Amino acid sequence: MKCIDIDKRFRQYLERWIEDNRDHYASPEDMEDDVQTVYETWLTRPQTWLNGLSPRGYFEQVNDPAKLIELMLEYERQGVVCPEPLLDRIIDLGDASESELMKLVSGTPSEAVAITAVSLLREFDSAAPLGLYVKRISAYENTQDEGDPLADAMADALKGMGTAVIEPCLEALKTASRQAAAAFLDVLCTFPSEPRVYDPLVEFFKTATGQRDLGAMFLGEYGDDRAIPVLASLLESEDISYVEYIEIKAAIEALGGEVTTTREFPGDPHYEAMLKMDQEDA
Repeated sequence: MKCIDIDKRFRQYLERWIEDNRDHYASPEDMEDDVQTVYETWLTRPQTWLNGLSPRGYFEQVNDPAKLIELMLEYERQGVVCPEPLLDRIIDLGDASESELMKLVSGTPSEAVAITAVSLLREFDSAAPLGLYVKRISAYENTQDEGDPLADAMADALKGMGTAVIEPCLEALKTASRQAAAAFLDVLCTFPSEPRVYDPLVEFFKTATGQRDLGAMFLGEYGDDRAIPVLASLLESEDISYVEYIEIKAAIEALGGEVTTTREFPGDPHYEAMLKMDQEDA
């Protein structure tokens, strides 16, 4: 199949549609509200540049998920936006696509392709990729300022797999690096009925210098009010930043506690930025 820029074709159509229909709308905002409907309709209309097929039908004629995934990779290689109906067709093919996507994630695709594959796998509501994701998160890469987007996408996917993730995540947590531990705890804190999660959450909060904002958020999400004195013990610490202080305070309040004192953080860039904004708004 050809790697056709479907998005570009729609943009060209949309420009003509706007010119032809602008007088039928009271405002540009009203017209914008209809763009999604126009797009969905356009996807089902036969096009001469597709030999009479609709953009959606062009991909629906393929029943082999391996071919569709190869086409997805070709779009990525050419730097062309992967069409929505191509991704929809991969999902429509169900279990066959799931196995091909798992092969893709476990291989060596680009980060962008791997994240797309993880996103598509979420549509199957399956725990099949669980072990693969736990293994990859355990090797969390934090060589760039933005962290490890693929591991983060996998952690988000684990949250949708239900209680099946608890045992593997708890086991992986025993040998996890600090960044991997944060990813696993981000998943585990969404299971407030699992008592084994509390102690690792507290341990992370106490020891995660520079990341206590994360630790506080996890404890707030977990919802166990035993954490209130643990959180409060660091409110006056000189070792926390303004951002950490704000998250600790928010977690205490989320758990039903109260913070009656305020602190200043002179020299802290986030605190100074907040003061500047307050002064500008005054």
